[in-house]
Amino acid sequence: MSKTGYYNKHRTKPKEPYISWYELQPLTETLLQFCLEHGYPENSPEIENLKGCVQAIKEKSIGRACTHFGNIHFGKEGFNEWPPKVVYEHETQEYVSAIFTSLCYRWRETIRYVIPT
Repeated sequence: MSKTGYYNKHRTKPKEPYISWYELQPLTETLLQFCLEHGYPENSPEIENLKGCVQAIKEKSIGRACTHFGNIHFGKEGFNEWPPKVVYEHETQEYVSAIFTSLCYRWRETIRYVIPT
């Protein structure tokens, strides 16, 4: 960078990606299905909130979807640190962990763009 700061003055700021509301439903349903197939306790608060979030998205209720999303804890000892069980013979522990981590990250980042949190 030069002393004039030319580079910083004319640099464009990154824009948030446009993610439509309808893209959130299949992503949420996929995360829910993966959790249920790989041993997450079905009556847990996280699963109930994911189910509630799917229902709210179907009904286009942003407020309820935001509430259900907010009830799911991410971070240390949170939902995203759950170790999914290997269910199918083609899977390994590393594989299911990577898929779950990716689904959690994508869902969390997507919902933050769609729902004002």
